[in-house]
Amino acid sequence: MLEKRPRILFVDDDPNTLEMLRRILHLHLDTVEADFRESVDSALAAIEGRVYDVVVTDVRMPAKDGFVLLQSLRNSERTRRFPVIVLTGDYDRTLKRRALDLEATDLLNKPVGSEDLLARIRSALRRGILGQPAFGRVI
Repeated sequence: MLEKRPRILFVDDDPNTLEMLRRILHLHLDTVEADFRESVDSALAAIEGRVYDVVVTDVRMPAKDGFVLLQSLRNSERTRRFPVIVLTGDYDRTLKRRALDLEATDLLNKPVGSEDLLARIRSALRRGILGQPAFGRVI
């Protein structure tokens, strides 16, 4: 029986950041499905038709920010338990507190190191979603 590959959604308005995230995951693409989106609207559209095991989102984005995405996920019964890792280049404690108040699973500062990112994703995947057990083979 084939194990389900975890799906990870990355959201950041900066194409350079998304490219860096792609490079970090490059060696793990046989064990995960990764989706990269440049806006909250695009991410919300992707979420409409799929279940993600982890969402990694930037906070500061034009138009709608990562808090809008996080709040939308938490307000929906279907997505309420998606683990969300918030990325930020801002060291403002108020911003981080707000992310945690909105039930972000974890926080990472930019620029993010590959080992930090992979460790946080592994941790979120181990927690599992929707009451299901953690995945057996994880990045």
